[in-house]
Amino acid sequence: MKSLFLLYFLSAFHNHGPSLSHGRTEAMIHIHEGNLSLNGIAVDEKWSRKSFIAGLGPHERTDSGIDIYDSKGIMLWRESKKEDEITEFMIVFKNDPKHTYSYTAKTLFTSKVVIEGKEINGYTTYAELKKLLPQYNFEGNNINSLSHRGIYKKIYMYAQHDESLQHLIFLAIGLDDDNSWDW
Repeated sequence: MKSLFLLYFLSAFHNHGPSLSHGRTEAMIHIHEGNLSLNGIAVDEKWSRKSFIAGLGPHERTDSGIDIYDSKGIMLWRESKKEDEITEFMIVFKNDPKHTYSYTAKTLFTSKVVIEGKEINGYTTYAELKKLLPQYNFEGNNINSLSHRGIYKKIYMYAQHDESLQHLIFLAIGLDDDNSWDW
């Protein structure tokens, strides 16, 4: 019994990265043929902030104009604090000290992401991502060899993998329209 208590006590000090927890998150994300739904609720074609709130609920905090869902492992970006349109959202699957900032969600995303009928998660390798989603034509990024980008039906994605390309750290997803950031 003492050894079990000691094991439990010591495990409390084990660092899983910069304060990100691994609790279950509830946020089903579904993308099909250029349409996005969150928890079964369709996001409008302008990707309004209101439609994201309808699908995800209210965000828990804002940092640098980014709406953060700490309990879901999701962050939402707008062009500016005044804009209602969500330009991009990020899903955090794995801890990465190189990519942890004050606006990083405090919990890892553990729910479902289904893109074109294929489930994507933190264990999706780069090779699998390309095979599962060939229509996105993922290609390397000139700045970072671990980051790959793809686009299909007005939805663009950045996939950031670890150095082995075996674990997906985050997936940033945006609407490619007239107000998009150039990439």
